[in-house]
Order: sequence, then C-alpha cells, then structure tokens
Amino acid sequence: MSAQRSLGRCPRPEEMGALLDVVREELDTEGESHEVLGGVEWKNGSWAVPVSVRISPEGQGARLSVAVDRGGAAFLSHYVPILWGLGIAGIVIGVTDPAAWQATAGILAVGAASGYSLARTIWTRTTRKWQRVLRKLTTEIGRMSEGTPSDGSRREPAEPFPS
Repeated sequence: MSAQRSLGRCPRPEEMGALLDVVREELDTEGESHEVLGGVEWKNGSWAVPVSVRISPEGQGARLSVAVDRGGAAFLSHYVPILWGLGIAGIVIGVTDPAAWQATAGILAVGAASGYSLARTIWTRTTRKWQRVLRKLTTEIGRMSEGTPSDGSRREPAEPFPS
C-alpha cells in the first residue's frame, strides 16, 4: 500500500527535520533517515509493518512517496485468528465425543470459519487505518512544504474595511 504526492517545491535541507517529525509523530515510532540522491528517505525498521517515506527532487518540485509493506501484518492478522479458531474447536472436540466424526468436522468448520471471519475484520479495519494514516501524512507534509498551516487555512492579508 502506498501514497504519492507532488510537492510544489523541494523542501530545503533545514526543513527536512520538521517534515520527518511529522512522520514520527503520526506513526508514533522512531526510524532512521538517510540522504538519497538529493532527497531524504525515512524507514521505521519494523518487521511487522515496515514504513518508508521518501522525499526526492523532481524538476522544480519534489515527489513525496509513503509506502507500507503489510506482508507481515497479513500473515499475523489472517493465520493467527484462524489457528485460534481451530484451537478453540480442538478444545471443544476434546471435551465432547471425538468419535462422532460428523460433529468433529462441523466443529472444526465452525472454528475455521469463525477465525477467518475475525481475520477479515482485523484486516479490513487495519487497512482503513493505514489508508487514513497515509492520506494524513501526505496531506500534512504537502501543507508544510507549501507553507500552509496545519489546520488547512490559508493566511491571507486582512481586507480593509470598506469606507
């Protein structure tokens, strides 16, 4: 999952720290940043959900790219609930009559289906969360690079009162 945005101008080197502070604050995690081909790249180093933010020069402006690799999260959010559901089904089978294969098959099917349902719910909710985070990050960094206040308002000079 990723999001990209063109920035009207390339942030100056002294502005990069403030932009990366936005990333750290929004993701609530530390990371490492490196200069890459005149731009900057920040990575959080997480194995479950690695996030990479890159601001690179592009013509007169810059390109902001935020990428999230959710492969580890996909594994955890799908297989753990399914195995949990099968484990619960195994406990139920252990306290009932395991010789009744129809009941055993049904209990295992219900356990697997329940686990899968939980897995899909977790995956859907976390996907929505990451979409919001990516949208917020790209919007906030774009505003900061353009000099717009974080509340989205543009500060215009005050209009004189009509005489």
